[in-house]
Amino acid sequence: MATPASAIAQHIILSAVLAGKQIHIEKDGEWNVVIDPGSYRFDFLHETYRIAPERKYRPWNSEECAAMVGKVIARKDGRSWRKLITAGGDHNGAGITVDGDFHASQQVMIVYVMPDGSPCGVEEK
Repeated sequence: MATPASAIAQHIILSAVLAGKQIHIEKDGEWNVVIDPGSYRFDFLHETYRIAPERKYRPWNSEECAAMVGKVIARKDGRSWRKLITAGGDHNGAGITVDGDFHASQQVMIVYVMPDGSPCGVEEK
């Protein structure tokens, strides 16, 4: 029989599945990704699960912004077509130029993504 604490933990995990978050299962002391959690048969009595830690990203620095010149980014909200980065570097802080407008790298992380959907930033380890 589930305790109130385990029922809450189950609810948290299942809510995360519905939100599209990645779920891990513990096997032999290691965390492994649950493949297709939407159709996975969870066994909360015999297995341990967690919500996978989210990756953390930092904004591009000046050198990384300069290296992005010629690359394409897209708005997260889908309001416009893909945009070409025409300049990058340090213009009162790290940033890029898109459509003739300078965008600070912090703003770029909020508004844009790479064409594959990945963040416009560098993953922190």
